[in-house]
Amino acid sequence: MILKLYPNILYNDRIKAYKYGNYAKVDIVIEVNDIKKGISVKSGSRNSVHVENVNSFCNFLIQNNFKHLKDLKEYLYSDGSFDNSGKLRMSCSEYKEKNSFKISQINHEFNNKELISLCIDRFLVKADVNYGVTTSMILYGTPCDFMFVLIEDLKKYFLTVNLESSGVHVISFFIQLWNKNLNYNPKYEYCRNYVQVKWYSLFDDLMKIYNENNYIL
Repeated sequence: MILKLYPNILYNDRIKAYKYGNYAKVDIVIEVNDIKKGISVKSGSRNSVHVENVNSFCNFLIQNNFKHLKDLKEYLYSDGSFDNSGKLRMSCSEYKEKNSFKISQINHEFNNKELISLCIDRFLVKADVNYGVTTSMILYGTPCDFMFVLIEDLKKYFLTVNLESSGVHVISFFIQLWNKNLNYNPKYEYCRNYVQVKWYSLFDDLMKIYNENNYIL
């Protein structure tokens, strides 16, 4: 694993490893010769990899000339509005059934190579502004049974695959509200202001990349 992160490491180089804290996407930092590499640790069946304010995410898309922004907002809120002001909220399945063409247009725009790469950076790699350590590797599993994948290999893999789905997605990353709150529970209403990204095929994708690149522990 260390050799994948530092292919030019020498036998007597000192290796540091420490927790990064609850910031950004990095859980563990490996440091060799003052060069820091971040590792994001995943385990179990949890598939949520990113949560972000809707407006912040939309600003990111605007900066990258995303043309179907209104359609995306309509899909997220599913209440007939572009700003969460509608009175009748639909479930994801109900909205998808009635608006399949709009969703296909959104997906077509999301799944171009340039935006795929930018979204992977935003969902998995984003640096902490104070330290500047980004995710170089994803490690999945437990201390006794794990696999690891370099972000650069993950990007190469996702730039070569196609995924058809009725949900809004960037390759394997599905985009939705954190909680649609269909029953108008005041406790969860704030969740409608946030986008959640889920990676349902996380284990399968990582395993494919791991095997295709002949990683050795």
